[in-house]
Amino acid sequence: MLEVALARSQEPEGSEEAAFRNAARHLVESECLILENLLESKAREMAPLEQRALLVDFRQRHPAMRPNTAEFQTALRQDPCFNAPQVKYGYASKCHKGTSINRFPSARGGG
Repeated sequence: MLEVALARSQEPEGSEEAAFRNAARHLVESECLILENLLESKAREMAPLEQRALLVDFRQRHPAMRPNTAEFQTALRQDPCFNAPQVKYGYASKCHKGTSINRFPSARGGG
């Protein structure tokens, strides 16, 4: 499971600070853009139309670049808007079996 912590910027168009632990459990901190429409949405992923809109936005910001070129592919891979992490809010709770047995007596009167 990937745990991500976000720190919101006070600037309206600022980027977010994200921190997560990688597979080696090392803390990785990064500044990135977050797609808030997905963050606040009830859907679990972006709709195909929204994904297409990101590509259209990229092409409008880079009108001189032609698709199917190495320059286009490189710029697309490095674009912070197109590659913004798609994150959702998540909640977790943890209960240890030993703790629940000691704190809550069973219906049979055991303890």
